[in-house]
Amino acid sequence: RASGDIVFIFIRKVFTQAAFRTATSSPFDHVGMVQRLGTALYLVEATGDGVQRYALLARAKLWHKSGARMVARRLYTTRTPRNMVKVDTYVDNALGKKYGISPMNMLRRKSQEEDTRTKYFCSVLLAGCYKANGLFYLGCTFESNYLPV
Repeated sequence: RASGDIVFIFIRKVFTQAAFRTATSSPFDHVGMVQRLGTALYLVEATGDGVQRYALLARAKLWHKSGARMVARRLYTTRTPRNMVKVDTYVDNALGKKYGISPMNMLRRKSQEEDTRTKYFCSVLLAGCYKANGLFYLGCTFESNYLPV
């Protein structure tokens, strides 16, 4: 795994998660991103605890114990040192911020500057990071429109 890879998570036992999967027609209801720092791998997530970075293996074990299923997907892109610094900077700026989803934000037609963002939904965290790395066309993509589907 490398920085930017995606981990989709299916949480079985929670009614709200099942309703979310039904509404989005997706088998997944949560998403996180792998971050490599040196030789260590982490899972960066926006959850009820806010934006946090966890040791990947330990976090995967916790998700597994909860009955969740996880699926990893590799991000196919050129990973340059410059890109990796952008990923690390983006994650560092997001760490500790609150978790949140707003229907109004989902309807936005304008991107929110990262330094003004106070809350992150799980997929918005990833889409914003990808956008910061130029993986989306600027001005055409609104990270708040992305869901873990």
